[in-house]
Amino acid sequence: MGGPGEIAYWAYYREVFELFGMQMPIVLPRMSITLVEGAHLRLLESLELSVEQVLTDFAGWKAEWEKKAGPHPLHEQFASVRESIQALYRPLVEEVLRLDPGMRGLAEKNSALLLEQVSFLEGRLIRSLQQKEDVAYNRIKRIETMLLPEGGLQERKHCFFPFANKYGLELIDRLVAAPFAHDGTHQLFFV
Repeated sequence: MGGPGEIAYWAYYREVFELFGMQMPIVLPRMSITLVEGAHLRLLESLELSVEQVLTDFAGWKAEWEKKAGPHPLHEQFASVRESIQALYRPLVEEVLRLDPGMRGLAEKNSALLLEQVSFLEGRLIRSLQQKEDVAYNRIKRIETMLLPEGGLQERKHCFFPFANKYGLELIDRLVAAPFAHDGTHQLFFV
C-alpha cells in the first residue's frame, strides 16, 4: 500500500524483479482521507464555502475573498459628504468674513470640526469592518490550517493521535466501518 509517489517508484522496480526472476508484489493505492469536524463545517457554512472547494481551489477562492475586502463600501459617499459640506459651508464663511474679518480663525476651526466629525464616523466604520474582517480572516486561517495545512492534504501534515485523543479510540472503529471506496480517490470522513 502506498501513496501516488510510492506507487510510481514501484513501477520502476518491475524490471528489477524480472531481472532476478521474482514476482513483483501487488501495489495498491492507500486510502486518502480528510477528517472533517463539525466546527469546521460550521466555519465553512459561515463563509459559504464547501470542503471540496477548499481541497480543489482554495487559493482561488481566497484571492477572490481578499479582492472583495478592498476599501470600505462607503468610501466614495464619505468623500462626497466632505465635498458637499465644504461647498455649502464656504459661501457662509465668506459672508461671515465679509461682515467680520476677525472671525477667520473661528470659521476655519469650525469648518475643520465639521470635517473631523465626518472623518470620525468613517474611522469608526473602518475599525468595525476591520474587526469583522479579522474574525473572518481567523476563520479562514483555521479552515486552512485544519483542512489544507501548508497547502497539502491533511493526512500528510497532521497526525491521527490528536483526533484519537479528542474523539476516543472508537474513531478507529468508525473509520474501519465506514463505506469508503477503495479506488484511490480522496475521500471525506465527517467526525
